Amino acid sequence: MNMNLLLYPFCIGLIISSCGQKETEVKRTNSKPKLAFQSIETASYQSSIELFGKAQIAPNEKLEVTIPLGGKIIQLNKITGDQVKRGEILCYFENSQYLEIQKNYLHLQNQLRYERTNLSRLKQLPLGQSVSKKELEEAEFKVNNIEIQLASTKHEVEFIGIHPQNVTAESLKSRIAFCAPFTGKITSIQCSNGSYLSAEKKAFQLTGINSSYAQFNAFDKDIDKIPIGAPILISTIGNSEITATGIISSKDAILSENGSCLINTKMNSLNFIEGEAVKGIIKIKGIDCFRLPKSCMIEYQGKYFIVIWKNNHLSNLEVNWLGEDKEYSYFITLNKDVKINKAIKSNAYGIFMKNL
Repeated sequence: MNMNLLLYPFCIGLIISSCGQKETEVKRTNSKPKLAFQSIETASYQSSIELFGKAQIAPNEKLEVTIPLGGKIIQLNKITGDQVKRGEILCYFENSQYLEIQKNYLHLQNQLRYERTNLSRLKQLPLGQSVSKKELEEAEFKVNNIEIQLASTKHEVEFIGIHPQNVTAESLKSRIAFCAPFTGKITSIQCSNGSYLSAEKKAFQLTGINSSYAQFNAFDKDIDKIPIGAPILISTIGNSEITATGIISSKDAILSENGSCLINTKMNSLNFIEGEAVKGIIKIKGIDCFRLPKSCMIEYQGKYFIVIWKNNHLSNLEVNWLGEDKEYSYFITLNKDVKINKAIKSNAYGIFMKNL
């Protein structure tokens, strides 16, 4: 009997203790995890469009250079790829014909001076007494004939690259300096020192400074974003240090089968080789948008979402993703009337999946 009385308080205490532990476990189970939110900031996002294509040379800016009347190459001053200015010496060449042209030019000059002096003397004599009309006409004919020959020879002298005023008895030469006809780039050389070139054989190919342009392929989603006149930074695929600034000059109106069209650009650069693969980057005007840390953005099945607090509960919101930088994702809402202030920052993907 005394033993039962001793056990009774112990059992009552054990039951009470057990009930207290159960209540504590329930409270812990029902406690909600603390949610971390991020304020949504307004921003301006400047995107860029990357295009790929090839460098080209305008056909009317290519010049195949030949040696006037042909000749022997004495000295080459340039190599392929050199940029040259107008009047810069490309090579020296030699031809005995050059000497004969200069000699003939001097001879005609002297002959013209003599015949003009004679004509002037005859005109001062009484017509019909000291000089006949026929003699006067013959003298005038000689002067006119020599003037025609001299004008023709003058063009020959200019053709071989000599200024007529520089032709004197002391300056006669068969070796001539050949100069660049315009500012540009030597794209090929088809001669060497000591070689003889006929008048028809090409010696150099030059391209003008305004000859370069590039053609890029742009796809349908980007075509409307690229305005005519927009600047474009162009670089070679193999070497990003070779760059040039160009201008969008035209866009083809017809799309190809793969949904792309040709974008043509002008560029004042001699750094590119015809047919060389190039890349172009076009900066697009800043777009007013929102931004969040990249951890807040969720990509799911090709679409982008954020989790927002709306009407006292968490809700998945699809957005139009614009791009990202090292820290932020930039986006705009599909419905401009939707007002958003903050979004889930941590465990955003897990909460998003629970809300599906």
